[in-house]
Amino acid sequence: MTGSNSQDPTDDTPVLTYRLCPRCARAVPSHTAERYCINDGTQLLDACPVCRTIITSPYSRYCAGCGHAFLESRT
Repeated sequence: MTGSNSQDPTDDTPVLTYRLCPRCARAVPSHTAERYCINDGTQLLDACPVCRTIITSPYSRYCAGCGHAFLESRT
């Protein structure tokens, strides 16, 4: 039986990943050419800077692998 179960090692459905702006939280799909945020010029994160887990949700604010906060603190 086939399906899109991400647990199935034989499933070759591509995983959509994102780049995230640590300043304004803008997310873009990783397959785009954008490397810097068009809102504020900040370099986009393509993975957690601590453990290198890829970002798989455009709504991520914390790393799913280690819990590191992606957004810069505002002081």
